[in-house]
Amino acid sequence: MKPFKIIFTIEKTEKPMEVKILVAVPKKKFKHAVDRNRAKRKIREAYRLNKSHLLNNLVSQTSSVNIGFVYVDPEKDPSFAVIQKAMVASLEKLARLINAN
Repeated sequence: MKPFKIIFTIEKTEKPMEVKILVAVPKKKFKHAVDRNRAKRKIREAYRLNKSHLLNNLVSQTSSVNIGFVYVDPEKDPSFAVIQKAMVASLEKLARLINAN
């Protein structure tokens, strides 16, 4: 989902469900570290506030899910509302894909 490229892996484990995330903002698009860090902070906060969309929809309780969010939109200072809307849509779609596997 725009503005993210999402990469995920699912591993079956004996332990309870575990979700780990990675947030990447490319240096090629954001030359200054301040801009990259601001975008990462907004993405992490949007995930923290909306992770229930993913966790409540997961059927399997014995798997490990690793998710990578790569910011691909060239906009320098994305608004939090845009990121949050995209995060909700991405997490719901990701939950459907994970349950299909």
